[in-house]
Amino acid sequence: MEPTQQTTVYTIGYEGLTTQRLLKKLRARGIEQLLDIRADPFSRKSGFSGDQLRVLLTAEGIRYISMPGLGIPREYRHRGISAESLLALYEEVLLAKVPGQIDRAARLCRARPTVLLCFEADAHLCHRGRLARRLESLYGFHAVHLRDDFDLLPGF
Repeated sequence: MEPTQQTTVYTIGYEGLTTQRLLKKLRARGIEQLLDIRADPFSRKSGFSGDQLRVLLTAEGIRYISMPGLGIPREYRHRGISAESLLALYEEVLLAKVPGQIDRAARLCRARPTVLLCFEADAHLCHRGRLARRLESLYGFHAVHLRDDFDLLPGF
């Protein structure tokens, strides 16, 4: 059976994207809400800080929700450990500390077509891929990772 919008969770990283390209990709998938899972929803890239993104998405009829509790706190990102070790720490330790946040994300994803947003273009190199995998295992979602260089990257 093909996954439905209510059982699919999309992810996207804005690395290499413009806000217009992001909007085009979200519209193409019928996305109605974006969960910003950055611990610090700030970006030096124009249009991608939380408040700017909220205004842009709201004007397009897409709901913006910041969920910093699902991000990797700054103190962990600056520990000087490898990316793989950081992602393992996120998956094994940090996600265990926020079951209520994960449950809220699952409820939001069930309610309407949703995308998880962070920076890294490749979900395999980003914590959103690990969160999507957790949503798959706990709630039965099917993860679809949107990319700019090719349209879809299947879940892990």
